[in-house]
Amino acid sequence: VSFGGADPSNLTLKTLEALKELKNDFWVNVTLGLTNPHKKEIKEYVLKSKRNISVFENTSRMAALMQDANLAISSGGTISWELCCLGVPTIQIILAQNQIEAVEELHRRGITGNLGWHEKVSTQQIHQAVEGLMADVQTRKEMSARGKSLVDGLGTQRGMNEILPYLN
Repeated sequence: VSFGGADPSNLTLKTLEALKELKNDFWVNVTLGLTNPHKKEIKEYVLKSKRNISVFENTSRMAALMQDANLAISSGGTISWELCCLGVPTIQIILAQNQIEAVEELHRRGITGNLGWHEKVSTQQIHQAVEGLMADVQTRKEMSARGKSLVDGLGTQRGMNEILPYLN
């Protein structure tokens, strides 16, 4: 569960509430950014929760956390491309205008789920989306393969290969 550095709408807590009623036993990793104003409230919720939840605050372990994930719930920022590269099936919620086009396109290609604009997303919608994706192994496999196909992680190398001849 990752909603960027600030998460002003507190989608993290809304998502944890949505996961509370799921019947499956699973572990939840939550990342909180440095400027998240809801840290205290989220940590208090986690302490009271019956679900296995770990909170990572301003972590340098994002890549490892994403690599270990079977499913992600995130905003539509830069993390989208990292999750694609690692093949993590993802349900996205749009937090900013500059995320709309990318999230819609990733969804259109069957790479991520799109719950839409953050102010309109309900706890029930998050619950249903996660429950549905958890139950559908084939869709998760397809999302993973499509994400890896779109973002192979070699873009920096290709860019350097184009630039280096001009530097000599």
